[in-house]
Parts: sequence; C-alpha cells; structure tokens
Amino acid sequence: MKFTQYRDDFFSSTAIETAKRGSFSEAVEWSDGIENDSRRAETLLRIATRAAQDGDPVSARTIAGNTSFLTSDWGPLVSPPLSFDFDRPETWGRIYDPCLSAASCSAAFERARDLAAAAVGLQVALENTDWSAIPRAFSDVSPDVL
Repeated sequence: MKFTQYRDDFFSSTAIETAKRGSFSEAVEWSDGIENDSRRAETLLRIATRAAQDGDPVSARTIAGNTSFLTSDWGPLVSPPLSFDFDRPETWGRIYDPCLSAASCSAAFERARDLAAAAVGLQVALENTDWSAIPRAFSDVSPDVL
C-alpha cells in the first residue's frame, strides 16, 4: 500500500514555502510532484494567492488557470464530468476525488473543502468585488463539506 498523502504533503508544503519567497515558477514546479489532483489544484491556488498578495495578479491568474487538469470524470458514478475552473465558482465546491467507501468519501469531502477554501482565498486576494460568486460556489455543496 502506498501512502501518497505524506509525499503530497511534502510537495505541497515545499511549493507553498517556495511561493512565500516569491519564486512562483519554482513553486509551480514543486507542485508537479503532488499525485492527488485535488491537492495539486489546491496548492496551485495557494501559490496563485501568494502571487496576488505580492501584487502580481497576472501571474496569479495564470497559475490559477493551470488547474484545468482537475476533473470529476472518475467513472459512471458521476455524470456529467465537470472540470475545475477558477473563473466558474460553481466548480469550486465539487467533489473531484472518487468516493467509493466511507474513508474515501471522508477524504474527498476534506479535499473538496480545502479546494473551495483556496479558491475563495484567491478571489479575496485578487480583490474581486463580485462577492455574489461565493454563495453560488456553495449552492449545491453538501453541508458536510463546509
């Protein structure tokens, strides 16, 4: 059995710390080592947030745009597949990881929550004044996620 969450924790933490030093391209490279797509997307959004906080909204949006690899296409249980898109808040609170057992569902809910929180954090950092997007992002999210 492989425990990739520890490996993912290392790459995510390293990427975020690298972003705090202002090395955004290097931080994105560190995030490439994260195997879980939801966790990698969350890390990219946190890197983008740091770029926005450092006054570089163009880089922040570019980094956030690199999250389109995240989709809910994991079989016939979820239809239709949905791709994460920072510019579409309705995609923020979705569950993108397989939810096939109590343990995997619990982990999927946690990752969905963390991904949504990272997206909201980036929106705040970009000083986007369209606050109506945030309630829409969570309109159909299970209360267990929030």
